[in-house]
Amino acid sequence: MEFISYFSILVISYLGLGAGIALALVAKEEIEPGKKYFKILQNYLVAAIVLITIYFLELPWLPWIFFIGITVLIFKFNNKRKKSFLIYLLLAVIFWMSVQKYSSFRIDVLFPIVSSLIFLLGFPTGTLLINIKKKNIIPVMISNIHYIIIGLILYLI
Repeated sequence: MEFISYFSILVISYLGLGAGIALALVAKEEIEPGKKYFKILQNYLVAAIVLITIYFLELPWLPWIFFIGITVLIFKFNNKRKKSFLIYLLLAVIFWMSVQKYSSFRIDVLFPIVSSLIFLLGFPTGTLLINIKKKNIIPVMISNIHYIIIGLILYLI
């Protein structure tokens, strides 16, 4: 995949976080009652991304243990910032892996699925991270910028 295409899709999938923040700012009164559901949605989307990646890449057992271990670790965190940091760290690796050409013919299907699910994961993550009273939009976006940085570093290596 060309660098421009890779970079633009990486950034677009990251902008789901901004869409989640915008959703929180538009529907302020719905955030508090919906937090429980946003957490559930966030956990299900992370699990879906990991399981779909493992299925499509036909990985051996060692990466399975790594991905599932990181996912369980993510579910254990109660700190929203640390949890989102780990999520986007894992997603950068999965995003890069979905572009790589492995022996499977199904790899062409994986990249659009993973990038779409990462974008959708930004909705509950951005909604959970934003503080409506402080309007901490820039700090939330910057605290997860490592997703783009790691995705670029992995592509260039």
